[in-house]
Formats: sequence, C-alpha cells, structure tokens
Amino acid sequence: MIIFSAPKSTMAASSSPIQPLLCNPISTTKPQISNHHPTLNFTFTSGSTSSALTPARRKWFTRATVKSAAKTVDTESQLVEESVNTIRFLAVDAVEKANSGHPGLPMGCAPLGHILFDEVMKYNPKNPYWFNRDRFVLSAGHGCMLHYALLHLDGYDSVQVCSL
Repeated sequence: MIIFSAPKSTMAASSSPIQPLLCNPISTTKPQISNHHPTLNFTFTSGSTSSALTPARRKWFTRATVKSAAKTVDTESQLVEESVNTIRFLAVDAVEKANSGHPGLPMGCAPLGHILFDEVMKYNPKNPYWFNRDRFVLSAGHGCMLHYALLHLDGYDSVQVCSL
C-alpha cells in the first residue's frame, strides 16, 4: 500500500483535505499525516491473509463469474485481433497491387490505428466534412495504405476495395 499525504500547513482553510491514494482498498490502516513534509509510506501485506477475500467479496468471485468474464475477454480479444489482421491484409494487398509503398508501417501500426479509430477519435463516415471531427495525420506518406484501409473499414464511401 502506498499512501501519499500533503502537509496540513500548505492546505487552505476552505479546501478539503487531500484523500490518501490507496493501492490496496482492503487495507484498514489509517494514513499518517506529517505536519512538515509529504510522506510516502510502504506497507507490504501478504497475499495469503484471510481478510483479502471477505464473504462479501467472495460472492463476486464465483467460478461462473470468472469463466464468463474470461469468455468475454477472450471473445473481445479475438475480435480485436481479427480486426487488426484485416487492416494489415488490406494494406499489404493494396501495396502489392500498386507495386508501390511500404508494407512495414501499416503492419506495425495496425493496432494503433485500430485503437485510434475504434475508441479514441470522433468522426462520422456519412458526413466526412463535419467540422468538429478529429483529424488523423499520417506524416509517413509511404505508409498511407494504413489510412486507406482504416477509412475503408470505417465505412467511408470514397474509399472502396477496388480503389485500394
């Protein structure tokens, strides 16, 4: 458990006290606050203590719950892996068909592109001129097939398989 605490003398009277950051939420030890300097306390607990899984927490960790969570994670990871491989194959096939470009960047950056376009960026393939959309700038022009593959898979009408 790592506890960070600020000195009381530096806090304003109107501000609320800083809550300690606990890495182990099961621990019942109270944070120690120094009046002069911030403190960093290390407390090591054994993983075999009986308080680690209380009856209230034990009910959430049944075998059925763990198995269903594992299946969900496994299915999601397989879907992500297939999506990344699809991006790679589209980009490499387009580079080979064009007889130009470099397949290394699309193959290496396919996971990055998938995460950006799937989870981070805001855009609308049906309205590509949306003013508040996020822009993806790929400065390495020889790896542009990554961008084309991502645009095609996201449903942009201007990028078709025949044009790749």
